[in-house]
Amino acid sequence: MTDPGDQNIHPPKPRCEETLELFGEQLRDEAIRAVEAPRKDWVAYAYDMICAIPPGTEFVSDYVWARMDEQPDEPRALGAAMMKASRGGVIEETGRYIKSKRPACHARPCKQWRKT
Repeated sequence: MTDPGDQNIHPPKPRCEETLELFGEQLRDEAIRAVEAPRKDWVAYAYDMICAIPPGTEFVSDYVWARMDEQPDEPRALGAAMMKASRGGVIEETGRYIKSKRPACHARPCKQWRKT
């Protein structure tokens, strides 16, 4: 006879894909925190710029970069502001990707967002 308490000691293991996805998300979040920590003022400035985008506007990060007067020492800092805006419901994904026009990005696909 099996002891029902054994289920709490040995919970079912997640599938490998789920584990990798969770690990990837954890690494992403840690990287965002590491980039943001020494640049909190700049990330707040970028976040305010995102919040000022008119509702319904669809855009990629190029749109935000073009409106910034200050540039950070680390370009990935914009990712921290975008993530904060996304998690806060300020922007939402459209499910589309648009090629970046910024030369530094080498025409890579950028996620398109919609200002809510």
